[in-house]
Amino acid sequence: MSSIPKLSLILIASLALAGCGLWPQSAARRSSVPLQVAWGWEYRAEDYIRSKPLVTRDTIYFGCDDNRLYALDTASGELRWRFETRGNVSATPVLVDDLLVFGSWDGTLYAVDRKTGRKLWRTLLDGWLTASPAFFNGIIYVGAHDGYLYAVEVSTGTVLWRFPSGGAIAGEAQVADDLLYFTSADGFAYALDAESGLLRWRTPASGALMASPLVKEDSVYIASTDRYLYALDAATGQQRWTRELDAPLEARPAADEGQIFVGTLAGTVMALDAAKGAIEWTFPTKGPICVPPAVAGGTLFVGSTDDHIYALDAPTGHLLWSYRLGSDAGPPTVSDDWLCVGSTDQRLYAFRLRR
Repeated sequence: MSSIPKLSLILIASLALAGCGLWPQSAARRSSVPLQVAWGWEYRAEDYIRSKPLVTRDTIYFGCDDNRLYALDTASGELRWRFETRGNVSATPVLVDDLLVFGSWDGTLYAVDRKTGRKLWRTLLDGWLTASPAFFNGIIYVGAHDGYLYAVEVSTGTVLWRFPSGGAIAGEAQVADDLLYFTSADGFAYALDAESGLLRWRTPASGALMASPLVKEDSVYIASTDRYLYALDAATGQQRWTRELDAPLEARPAADEGQIFVGTLAGTVMALDAAKGAIEWTFPTKGPICVPPAVAGGTLFVGSTDDHIYALDAPTGHLLWSYRLGSDAGPPTVSDDWLCVGSTDQRLYAFRLRR
């Protein structure tokens, strides 16, 4: 197993500043339908599972710190195949037809057949790949720790162009309305023309940006290690609002029904009004939240380093369900009535969701 990147470790020191005050609670939003969670199965890998699982109707794909990408049967959790690289696989693969594309800490972008795991092409880039790739219009976009955002032809693996930032790119790029958005540890959020890679705008924060941006309607939401959540105009990059929270932010926000959800390194889950940034509710966990939440059907799922996965009522923040894993929870995925989450206890957990 490779060591955890230093850029993530330096953020833990800021927890000493994470004093938690009392925040206003929202009474304006109505609770969602009660959630029922049933045990599905668990699968034991050979090292940490920090990858966000990709869940399809028949197969679940995830990366592992044992340098492999795994494919499991969705219903049973049985192994279908696994593909070995020369570095940790902590990013989520992207599925393009029958092609799975993913990166590894060995600096290589891989494409494999989704059904068999057979390698179709690989492209060596110039830095660690911890960011998940994104796909748009025949192009794979992926950021690397060498500070470049790469555009790669999906059919061949050929690098079409690359754009330099001033720091490591750890978060997944996002594409909307022919614009490509990404963040960098240099403290800037970027928007590029998705086809040509030409810069459209660049907006600074006051801290390193380790999380993927969230693009929702005409806004881009940026989580920063300076403790602020930023809302930017998606077309211009101009700042719409900012909100200082109780600790640095390392994980991408989620959005649903006019709310933005974010977890902090103080272990607090927060819901903010998307239009103005007002805090509507908070929920405390007992460990830093370093992974993005997932929201579906009015329920917010959050993984914490307190070894728990939580299900919260998204409108109100009320606790609906929690489950204790064997160690830190990874980023959860909700798809096709399944909740899947990996852990540093080397297991992938699968739960059935019913309402």
